[in-house]
Amino acid sequence: MAAKTYTGKALTPAPKVVVGGVTLVKGTDYTVSYKNNTNAGTATAVITGKGSYTGTVNKTFKINKAKNTLTVKSKTATVKYSKVKKAKQTIALKKVLAVSKAKGTVTYTKSSGNSKITVNKKTGKVTVKKGLKKGTYSVKVKVKAAGTANYNALTKTVT
Repeated sequence: MAAKTYTGKALTPAPKVVVGGVTLVKGTDYTVSYKNNTNAGTATAVITGKGSYTGTVNKTFKINKAKNTLTVKSKTATVKYSKVKKAKQTIALKKVLAVSKAKGTVTYTKSSGNSKITVNKKTGKVTVKKGLKKGTYSVKVKVKAAGTANYNALTKTVT
């Protein structure tokens, strides 16, 4: 049986059952039940003979993890120079990035930008250190959704 991809619903692929060169008819010649057929992993179709056909056959099929649905959009944030002269300034995640639909734990990594600008790995908060000169700066941030048992990991980079 061909592999399927996780959908959140029970997957019930129809097996082709052939005995002695004869293709059997579902409902007339056999019934099918399924085990472990919702989550990613190995699922089983249990084919049980009916009428003239007896016995049970188990056929497995793989359920692959789905693509992560993570979306990330960058935003422009402004910090007043007069405040940065006096102390570091921290900008909340929602003011610099719009992160949604992530499957699994999200982490943030600064991949480039001024050394006086940092990104908190767990919260995504951006900190502008005291003394950064007046100007416009860009920071590249890698946003990673770790994935789950049913979704693959995904990393997106935004500026």
